[in-house]
Amino acid sequence: VKKGYYGEFFHSLDGAMILGWFKKYAEERAGIAESISIQKANEQRESHKQRI
Repeated sequence: VKKGYYGEFFHSLDGAMILGWFKKYAEERAGIAESISIQKANEQRESHKQRI
C-alpha cells in the first residue's frame, strides 16, 4: 500500500480509501483465480483427450 500499488497514499487514511484498496485487490485476485481455473480445466481436458 505504501508503495502506491493499490492507489495513492497521502499519509491520511479514511474508510473510502481502504475500501478502494480492498476492491482493487479483490478484482485482481478474482482475475488471477479465473486464469488458474481456466488453465486447470484446459489441462484436464487435454489429459482426458490423450487417454481416449
